[in-house]
Amino acid sequence: MEAKIAEHRAANAAIIEMNEQREAREAANLRDIEERERLDRQQRAEEARRAEEEEERERERNKLELINQLESSNAPASRVLAKAKAQQRQRETMRNVGSAVPSSSALLRAKAAARAEAAVDVPHVPITDHWSAETHRFTLKESYDDALSIGVRADPRGVMRAGGYMIEQAWSRALSCGVMGLDIPPLRGEGPTPTLPHINDGEAILAT
Repeated sequence: MEAKIAEHRAANAAIIEMNEQREAREAANLRDIEERERLDRQQRAEEARRAEEEEERERERNKLELINQLESSNAPASRVLAKAKAQQRQRETMRNVGSAVPSSSALLRAKAAARAEAAVDVPHVPITDHWSAETHRFTLKESYDDALSIGVRADPRGVMRAGGYMIEQAWSRALSCGVMGLDIPPLRGEGPTPTLPHINDGEAILAT
């Protein structure tokens, strides 16, 4: 008894130690993620600050350039202003195109996200999983041969023109064929309880 108690205590101690190690790893991973996010935020803020400072310097340069052009050019002021506005629009277009290119940090974040989403998740396919505990109870088949419908499949239009069928017989035949497809003997016993409008025994429904 004491040996079993000692064995259980050792097993519990090992489990507790494994749980503590797992929690420590999870905490370390969480700290790493938080640190990376903090550095990313800091880098984005620094990039935004530098971009704003560069835009301000560019505006000042454009103002000085426009003043110099107005002072030195013999062209009308309206033409000088129109040319300056066109150049400004062109510079803004180029700047927008450059900002559309992802930065190195953005690329790294995208790659990390892609790796995180790359975990293989095999979908569950009923009946076909090898680990199913019921595989010994059935033999999976792609289809089954309905011997009773050979004539219909050979000449469906001709059979349909030949006559009709009885609703109870059609129901029983369809059920029996479906069960035979599972390699299970057809059901025997009392007929099914009619769920459709009442039909007198022996009454046939003509096919259209």
